[in-house]
Amino acid sequence: MKEYTYNEWFNGDFGLSYSTIYFQGGKKPIICKWEDIVSEDILKIKTKQREIFNRKCKMLLKKWKNIFSTNYKRSEFKDKYLENEIYDFQLILLGGNETIQRYVSFESLNLKNHTTITFLPEVLFKIREYINNVIIQGKVKTYDFIQSPKFPFQRENEIGPEIYANALWNYLKYLRKLFESKKKNLPKLDSIETEGENPDLQQMISEIKIAENRFWKALPMEIVVTHFEVFTKRKSKNGNLFLTTEQFIHFLKMGFLNETNQPKQRINCSKGEKGFIIARFYQLFDLAASKYGYPGKKEGFIELFMNCFDNWERISIKMFFKPNKTKGKW
Repeated sequence: MKEYTYNEWFNGDFGLSYSTIYFQGGKKPIICKWEDIVSEDILKIKTKQREIFNRKCKMLLKKWKNIFSTNYKRSEFKDKYLENEIYDFQLILLGGNETIQRYVSFESLNLKNHTTITFLPEVLFKIREYINNVIIQGKVKTYDFIQSPKFPFQRENEIGPEIYANALWNYLKYLRKLFESKKKNLPKLDSIETEGENPDLQQMISEIKIAENRFWKALPMEIVVTHFEVFTKRKSKNGNLFLTTEQFIHFLKMGFLNETNQPKQRINCSKGEKGFIIARFYQLFDLAASKYGYPGKKEGFIELFMNCFDNWERISIKMFFKPNKTKGKW
């Protein structure tokens, strides 16, 4: 069976089955699932899908902020206009007690600034479903529904409910911050105020977990990610994380996905922590050799460290790349 490639996807030669397909002129498109695609190209497609998703969200957000800014400047009752704007978009995203008719309009949503906004009921349902699942419950954000811009069997300039939901949520957060900057006493919206991990970075890590390990194919990337993720959770003696999430992603892509264009990183650490850090690399080497058939040669892992980080010279790394060389426990 033919396996399709990233280039074929990007050129629009086939579409993914996870999104709506619009048949045109009696032509029948090629429709694929992930298992029909070359394994090493899946991550490239998912990365491009995320890029397309984020670009469309940013365009929508910019558009709404520009409209708001224009109307806000014209308003003679600016504080009330801002309050109403927050009310409208919170109601759209989180819902109320309205009964959804064939078209949901101002009669059922009872909006204040946007009395002419209408939604197809299935679209409003999907927007709120996305908010509930991804924003509120924290489920992993996926982009499988994004087709290549060149795929002909889709409606030009159509924006899916997932993109609307994400952009609207960011717009609501923007309004909330603007309101707070004016020192108004709006009831706290906990779900908006909560600070957490960047969802896009977490999505990238989720994708890396299912990618093929190009350093040692038999060692699953999920094992690698789980093993080294501690660097983004624990802090050095100086009070900072050993690696930020962005640094962690660069390291994984460079060391294990063979993306040589990734920048070298520097592990944050204090004096006396060298052996502690190198021990974590030795532990993965030991695991790979004992359970995943990796040849019992340390040089490959030492080389990996040197390619990804610029903290220490080879001779210094080799000195600590041994069992029980440090008392600290990860």
